[in-house]
Amino acid sequence: MIKKTLLTKNVVKDFGLEPRVKELINKYKTENNLENQQINILDWGCGMGKEVLRLRDNGYTAFGVEINEKLIKKNLPFFINRGYNSSILQAVSEDNKTNFPDEYFDIILSNQVFEHIEDMESVLAEMKRITKKNGVGYHRFPAHKKIKEVHLRMPFVHWLPKNRLREFLITVFVLIGIEPKWRKVKGKSLRDKVAWYYQYSIQSTFYRNISTLVNLGTKAGFDVRFDVHINPKIRNRKLLKGLFSTHVFNLFIKAIYNRFRRVELILVKKS
Repeated sequence: MIKKTLLTKNVVKDFGLEPRVKELINKYKTENNLENQQINILDWGCGMGKEVLRLRDNGYTAFGVEINEKLIKKNLPFFINRGYNSSILQAVSEDNKTNFPDEYFDIILSNQVFEHIEDMESVLAEMKRITKKNGVGYHRFPAHKKIKEVHLRMPFVHWLPKNRLREFLITVFVLIGIEPKWRKVKGKSLRDKVAWYYQYSIQSTFYRNISTLVNLGTKAGFDVRFDVHINPKIRNRKLLKGLFSTHVFNLFIKAIYNRFRRVELILVKKS
């Protein structure tokens, strides 16, 4: 059974929570005077469940939900073999509902998921339902004006409307050899490749600007915040250390970062 899963023993050896996630969890743990096992964490869009396994191995009560049921079925045997209940990985329904009780989670995490969600309102409503009062959501995803679209690896395509102009630009990039070269399109004609990439672009990516994210989060009942994690080595360079100590420069960096690089969205449930 284990050989058929995507997870392997090598994954287990490579454990250690990502520093920013660890920092956020430790902050919540300290503020609420909790032990690891008392903190319920959900990985929304867990994929094969790698982050869930990391969290569990660090003592947290972690679960994962995923829209792709095939990934759940393929990797669940690995978790069961390690002694976990089958509820550790669950599928999200088509209307973005989960089977968890109200106010169950302290923290909800996602990584490169929000740019794939079309119906953000229903997702945020469900996240609010299953989040405890003062619980925290931490969601990382590419900025809406990031130069290169991270999935197609093509510059600027997601800046354009979902119409023939975007399709034309995708065609240009495929012609000059800039494409992700997915196995699904290997050996296909130019027309078929372009059609595949374009359909993925319009059906599977939904980039939103900062003001839209604020409006959606606030409407759902969250306090909406944005964070920026700059490598300490960069912050402490002689030429930049003084600048980073000023409020205005930090606001400028946050604005640039959240628009052109990566969004680090923090949602705190108000009530």
